[in-house]
Amino acid sequence: MTQKWSEHTFILPETTHGQFYLIDDESAPDTSNIWNDEAFRTRLAITDGCVAISTLQYIAEIEVALVVGRSCTEADLAGWDHVAACSLEVRSSRLRIEPCLPMSDEEIHMLPLEPGCYRLCVLCEWFDIMDIDEFDPKRERYKVFLWRADYQPVELIKHQGMR
Repeated sequence: MTQKWSEHTFILPETTHGQFYLIDDESAPDTSNIWNDEAFRTRLAITDGCVAISTLQYIAEIEVALVVGRSCTEADLAGWDHVAACSLEVRSSRLRIEPCLPMSDEEIHMLPLEPGCYRLCVLCEWFDIMDIDEFDPKRERYKVFLWRADYQPVELIKHQGMR
């Protein structure tokens, strides 16, 4: 039997504070002190029911492709500069994809999801950071694979230096 999977793309038009979140809808995480040296190295900060993903720019438009129901393969990693994996416990039936400080309900995306433990493989693409203009931010691209799995610690899978 072939396992069903789906892909969803979300745009976060103005993500601030250099991060965006994947959050269990019933969680109320305290993200005020989640970033440490290991989190900056992997670009993932984890707290109860929440994964914070570090962005390249302090303020940016973010495109997130979320692949639900399948793990990432070696072939999926090609063309991406940074890949890290972590686990997330979803207790509700919904996953929120949102900027650090959503300014309206339109900035919060909701995805139905069976409760349980999930593994996330987060892929991000660098661009030449010398081209960053704080007054004209670039769109950043991320792809997140999400599948049911037992808890595993955060893992840095691939890292190429920024251009």
